[in-house]
Amino acid sequence: MAEREGSLELTLNGQATARMLVVAFVIGGAVAAAVLAALKNALQIGEPLPRQIAMGSPYYTLFFWCGTVIAAASYAIVKLRQPKGARIAWNDWGVVEWDGDAVRCAIEREKLRVGSLTTAVAVRGLKGAAAQAALGREKLGGAIGKVFTLGDDDGRRIYVGEGVQLAWLNDRLSTVGDTEALRAYAAECAGMPPEIGRSAENRLAGIWALAIGSYVCALLGAMMILAGKTTEPAALAFIAGAALFAFFRALVVWVRARRVAKAGRHFTERVTITGNDGPLLLVQGAGAAFSLDPRSWKHPDAALFTRRGEAWIAKDRSDLETSAARQARRHRLRSLRLEFLGRALFFVALVVLGAAVYNGFERWELSVAGLSTKTEVAFLDRWFARMTPAGAEIAYHLGKTPIGINGTPEIFAAGPDGTLAFQANGQLVFRTVSLEGSNYNVRAKSPLPRARFVAADKDDVFIATDGGGELWRKLSIDVVPIAQIVLADVSAATFSDEALFLGTSAGKVHVYSRDKGAALETLASDGPITALAAGASGIAAIDAEGITFFSASDRRRLGRFPARDVREVRPGYYPDWLHQAHSGFLVLGQKTVRAVQANGTARRELKLPPGVDVVHLNGNSREMQAATADGALYTLWIH
Repeated sequence: MAEREGSLELTLNGQATARMLVVAFVIGGAVAAAVLAALKNALQIGEPLPRQIAMGSPYYTLFFWCGTVIAAASYAIVKLRQPKGARIAWNDWGVVEWDGDAVRCAIEREKLRVGSLTTAVAVRGLKGAAAQAALGREKLGGAIGKVFTLGDDDGRRIYVGEGVQLAWLNDRLSTVGDTEALRAYAAECAGMPPEIGRSAENRLAGIWALAIGSYVCALLGAMMILAGKTTEPAALAFIAGAALFAFFRALVVWVRARRVAKAGRHFTERVTITGNDGPLLLVQGAGAAFSLDPRSWKHPDAALFTRRGEAWIAKDRSDLETSAARQARRHRLRSLRLEFLGRALFFVALVVLGAAVYNGFERWELSVAGLSTKTEVAFLDRWFARMTPAGAEIAYHLGKTPIGINGTPEIFAAGPDGTLAFQANGQLVFRTVSLEGSNYNVRAKSPLPRARFVAADKDDVFIATDGGGELWRKLSIDVVPIAQIVLADVSAATFSDEALFLGTSAGKVHVYSRDKGAALETLASDGPITALAAGASGIAAIDAEGITFFSASDRRRLGRFPARDVREVRPGYYPDWLHQAHSGFLVLGQKTVRAVQANGTARRELKLPPGVDVVHLNGNSREMQAATADGALYTLWIH
């Protein structure tokens, strides 16, 4: 005959605990180490860690300590859910599940119903045979796990099992070493379908998916940052995805903690249970004694009428929480809050990392130091030229190369493909320059008039004079005059593929052919023109009130962009928020650079390097560049 009285200590499930510790150490350690190392590099704290992850490198030490701390913290948080332990006890009255000193659930034997769920391994190969050998239990007939559902018709449930069990049951202590005594006690009880927790398992799968998504994205993003790929859009996308997944994972814990806290808020009146009158509870309140009938509450504790001592009741006296149950709920709430704190810290770290990466997208770096005095500068494709006391030089973030010239250059301008035109000793010098040093000179044979400014293209140069200007062309090793242009008040010049554009202080844009300098047509702008810029998408005429855009092919007006602080307009590339390059016009202001399309639509605004006087801009598909009045070069990387 089965024993009618006994108890079993409930513990953490062994397989679930081992899995949690391994995942916390390996995955948590790897992700935390990568994120911390990436934060160190992205925030430029101390010396950057090396990009190679080799044996003995700082990553392995960081991984070990991060994994150890996260695994220990995870185990501590789980243990704090029920710090006083748990047990299940049975006797002639029924079955009781104890959470420390509190009764979590009590079911009368007369109403007790039992369901069981057995978990077995399908042995269909070496993997299944190994799992069966490692997890199979002889007392369960070779099965790897068995879970009992003890309940009644009022909705009370107690879960207890041995071996492998469903993941949703790992939320609390529910595992014993041997269920044989409990099976014998419940053998004569009526049966019921076992609880398989399908909806709980589905919710748990979704929660795991959030965690896995955040860990994978964080690891990939951090590794890209450690590899120096901080301007790759994928790095920011991975960190943003990790932060989004981590936010929702932390939100799940916050919602659970809020529900646990809310469950105790409606217990507002402190009382003392002094005894019972049959099923009625005799209670001493603050002002008087009264009785409560808990039978209609369907309280989890079916033996509530036998409890004594301090308790709290709802305002409408429709529910009751004992002092021990209140303490157990607070333990669980504390555990959830600590878990939320850990997950919130992970989310914050990802946000800070993402902000650091994004800030790196918008951070100008000093590539070439400036000179001690103001100087003339001009951009050539991906590097720029500047006047120096010794003559002139081209500079890039990789180095500088002097431009060998005879005499002191006076005025110079840059065109595409490394074309540089300047005036020295009264002669026009036309040079193709590069960092590789494959440079050559083309000189005009006759002295030139004093130039007001120079506009250069790949093959042509326009020299502005007081009465108009001269159009010169490079032919073989000579620079020859093409046309003399008579035009009053020339204030700006630029080239398109087919024509020369000259702007005047009268607000007109005069178009000339590049072959013979013949006048083609005149365009009307909105004010006195201070500068012109030509790009693949059109011609920009700058005045004191804004920019007027014209088509480079048919010269029709495309649009207007109002702006009063324009210092320069230049065709080039600008980055979007993912740092993909887009073409347009770069409008240099006092403190910002704006990307504007030829129809006058502003697409992006970026801050210039702080505290410096930027006078020229350049933008290609790899970087944006800013040159200052003293010849310094700043770079904002796109790719």
